[in-house]
Amino acid sequence: MEALEHTIKTLGYIQDNSIAHLSEKISVPLRFSYGYVIAKDESDYEKLLKEADERMYQNKKERKIKR
Repeated sequence: MEALEHTIKTLGYIQDNSIAHLSEKISVPLRFSYGYVIAKDESDYEKLLKEADERMYQNKKERKIKR
């Protein structure tokens, strides 16, 4: 579980700090949103997917407010 938490924090860092250098004079920030669900047992795949999707849209909404 610790490795998973580290990976999620790393994604957050990458999400906030990624830049694409298109040329010497042109750089643009890379933007993406993500959502995740941690299932502890056998769960309904469709329900988990829906929850992760909702979290992705929440992440996207929060990032728009930050800018």
